[in-house]
Amino acid sequence: MKKRINFNKIAEILFKKIKIPNKKLKGKYFVIFVGVPGSGKTTIAKRLSKKYGFCRVSTDSIKNYLRKYNYSFEIKDLFKIQRKIFHKLLEKEINIISDSNSDLKKYRTSLKKLARSKGYKSIVIYIKVSTDVAYHRIIKKKKLIKSKSWYKKLINLQNNLEIPRKAIKINGDLKKEIIFKNIYKNFSLF
Repeated sequence: MKKRINFNKIAEILFKKIKIPNKKLKGKYFVIFVGVPGSGKTTIAKRLSKKYGFCRVSTDSIKNYLRKYNYSFEIKDLFKIQRKIFHKLLEKEINIISDSNSDLKKYRTSLKKLARSKGYKSIVIYIKVSTDVAYHRIIKKKKLIKSKSWYKKLINLQNNLEIPRKAIKINGDLKKEIIFKNIYKNFSLF
């Protein structure tokens, strides 16, 4: 039988598992990613976390924890737990990367408002990627058999994604090193 979520308890458990970086930047930053699955959000988030000392909070990690311990959940529950973790990090004045797809403007606006309320500068990174590239990355990463349903799901996600007007825009179809070079150039504010 699936367990019900105690949001505060799960957020506290997951918060304790987060590695708080030693690096400190001169400012307070909250990075928000926008991009479909397979666009490279997690790959880029991990690299930025390591290079600049951000704390990365991933909805995939939350989802894996909930599955491991047999919790019943919906996608919105992942974001609710993630947000509770954000609050704890903001209280400690730790720079944050939201490693999830903030595909809807209302969610990005909510995160920006939260960041601003704590004196943080929010940075939105939009990773545009072709359906074919995203699809092949997902198949490889998840070791799935190619299927039309995943491809159709990606097309649907791309069609429903609300592209941010103000963002660092990255071409996710490029090779990793070119992508990172472009990101580091855009992150020269550090």
